[in-house]
Parts: sequence; structure tokens; C-alpha cells
Amino acid sequence: MHLAAFTSSATLHRAARCRFGSLQISHEPSGARWSLLTARRSRRGATSSLLLLRCALSASSKGELRERQHPMIQRLADSIEQVWKGELTQLEPYHLPEDLGYVEGRLEGERVLIENTCYQAPAFRKMHMELARVGNAKQASLDILHCVMFPRLQAVDASVPMFGCDIVAGRGAVSAAIVDLSPVNGERRLAADYRRELSAERLVQLRQFGHARDLPPWGKEIFSEFCVFVRPSATLEAQGGVAEEDQFVQLVTETLRVHCRLASRRVGHATADSVAEGVRGQEFYCSKQQENDKTRRVLESAFGRDWAERYISTVLFDKPEQVLERGS
Repeated sequence: MHLAAFTSSATLHRAARCRFGSLQISHEPSGARWSLLTARRSRRGATSSLLLLRCALSASSKGELRERQHPMIQRLADSIEQVWKGELTQLEPYHLPEDLGYVEGRLEGERVLIENTCYQAPAFRKMHMELARVGNAKQASLDILHCVMFPRLQAVDASVPMFGCDIVAGRGAVSAAIVDLSPVNGERRLAADYRRELSAERLVQLRQFGHARDLPPWGKEIFSEFCVFVRPSATLEAQGGVAEEDQFVQLVTETLRVHCRLASRRVGHATADSVAEGVRGQEFYCSKQQENDKTRRVLESAFGRDWAERYISTVLFDKPEQVLERGS
């Protein structure tokens, strides 16, 4: 699930304009910074300018966005990366197109910061985390974390599910948070060892929240029975004295740790049949995600069909057939 499921059309429209303009980016020979540029777009007969400032791609600049985001997003982003680095061997970068990495700029008076980070590991062909922030005030108008992990089809069998997690915060408050391990096997049911681990008392307790949200119809077709979709509270809860925001971070961390361990045990178990089953499952997952077409409509209306399709198919939900053709 992506941010379009959680925000109003007006907010999405502004955020989409910030994030997806067709940019002609010039790269300095040093490879350290992007050059200042102006990219123009046309909408309803008018032309507006998007000024991209110099954006360091060095280690020192990467992470600055995270430090400015909602504290819950900061904690969860740190935790996700810690689990990846602690539980997965042979963790390597997954390279996205240069213009879809890290960008800092201004659009119609509001500051825009976007960071896409991708890794890969033996069990996962792509582990994507997107952080985005829109706004000039100390409390941004929109803070986003979006994370999806795609199983490596040629290495693990189809029993390895898709990991997905999103957080959306606005004006300092978290409006929505979701996490799930979504099955991609033919039965659309998590494997026995996953179900056993997720049914442990500790995780059952962590899945208890006061403000559950309803899944859209398309989501009910792909998310598991263990999916948590809530509006977490920042105040201390009477039971246990833990804020629900912290509880959600704990839930994602422990769910992710289980997932990394169980998926890694399956490396080398893929067969021709399981690859085909996994392709069908990931295709179904991606097609259902794309039925949440609010994002696509906003992107197409602001920037055209080609750019919207490129971002969706390259960064958010790339097609399994394309991955297999590349040999990933």
C-alpha cells in the first residue's frame, strides 16, 4: 500500500507534484552533487518552475531528510535498516535511476525532500524504502515512509511473502500506519512456519491497537489475516504504559526480523514451478496495488502518463517478467 490510500486528493496532488516531475538533471563531473537546474512542466496551459537545489549524495547528506521527519518515521526507518543489516548476509545496494535517488528542492513555496533507498540480498531482489517530506514549517504538511521487500524469485520458493509497511504523518500527527506479510503463493495463504511465528503471544499483543482502519476492497484480496492497519496514538496507553506509535515500531521490527530469518532459510529452494508460482503471485500483488489508482490519476494529471508509469513500474512495483529478463 502506498501513500495514496491515506491522504486526501488535494494533499496527494501537491505531494505528487513535488515528487514526480519529469526532470532533466545534469550531473557534475565530480559525482558528488547535483547541479542547480530549473525544470518546467505544463499544466492547464500554465508553466511553473521547479527549482532543484544542490543535493549532496554523499554519506553526510544522506539521512538529513530522516532527521527532519516525524519521530516515529525516524525510529522505524532506523529500525528497518538495523534489521536488514543485522539479519541478512551479503546485503548490497540496489541501484535505481539517478534521478530517483535523493532530491532537495522547492515547489510553489514549499520545500521538498525525497530519498529512495534500495538494497538487495540473496533472499530479496529488491528492498525499497522511500522517505518523503513536503512543507516548510517545523511540522511538515506531509511526512511519508514507504517500504516494500520483493522476494528473489530465482532463489527462494513462492512461500516467501511480500513485506510491506507505510506510515503517513501530517502536521505532526500520524494518520495511518500499515504493516503486512502478504502471501504470493497459489493458496494466498502464509506458510505454516510464518503463521506459527506471527501467532506468538508477543506479536499477538503487539497487534492490538485502539483505532483500527478499514482496508479497501483491493487490499482485502492481497493482505494476510495478520495485516495491521491503524491510526496509532502518540499518548501513553494504560496497559503497559507504551505509546501506540512505539508499539507499532516494535511490531514492524519483530515482524521484519521473523521475515528475514525465515526467508533466508529458503535460499536455494527455488524450482521452475516455484518461480512460475512466484511470478504469478507478485503479478497479482502488484496489479491489486495498482487498483489503488488515486496515485496514478494524480501523477498522470500533473505530469503525464509516461512519467507516472515509469515511477510506478521502476520504483514502486516493477514487474516480475522484467526482473527475470534482467536476470535479477
